[in-house]
Amino acid sequence: MAPMPMHPRLADESCHVFRAAGGDATPCGAYLEANSCDLAALALGEKCPSSDIIYAGELNGTRLYTTAADQGAFSWNNGTTSYTVTGATSTSNGKTNTDTLVGLSDVSAPYEAANACRGLGSEWYLPAKDELNILYKNRFAIGGFNTGDGGWPACCYWSSSEVSSSSASYQRFAGVAQSSNFKTEGLVARCVRR
Repeated sequence: MAPMPMHPRLADESCHVFRAAGGDATPCGAYLEANSCDLAALALGEKCPSSDIIYAGELNGTRLYTTAADQGAFSWNNGTTSYTVTGATSTSNGKTNTDTLVGLSDVSAPYEAANACRGLGSEWYLPAKDELNILYKNRFAIGGFNTGDGGWPACCYWSSSEVSSSSASYQRFAGVAQSSNFKTEGLVARCVRR
């Protein structure tokens, strides 16, 4: 028997073993978080009742989830000017970027912002530039972002997208600007997962 394909929106709930339609089914683990919250059923900005996971929006058909609060301020690299090119250049896949960054042991390691997100669990990562922009666009529905009260650098969030050996992309939540900054700057990290 072929395994049932996992899809985020199964209208018949056949993969939800604790619902009437799914009594004999295999759980769809990719869409149920550890406390059995149905992530695919969350509306934009809605928080999972059993955890602090919030549905943040969609990028290219992939649902993104974020935490209810920022992780804190971190440098992108280890805070030194011993810069190096990491290869974490995807603008749409922060998981790949974060996997790259946490696996490096070069002169700029550890990569603090990426490691802060991965510290939440293997599925969590520092968003890529385009993913971070989804958080920005939906910031009021999601909540918990610093949108200007703290000034620079508290209003600015790191992405995992590298621009050069010395800089990476960030998003200013006090305005619409996306730009790049030195990897040594202490900007805010808000983590995401799929």
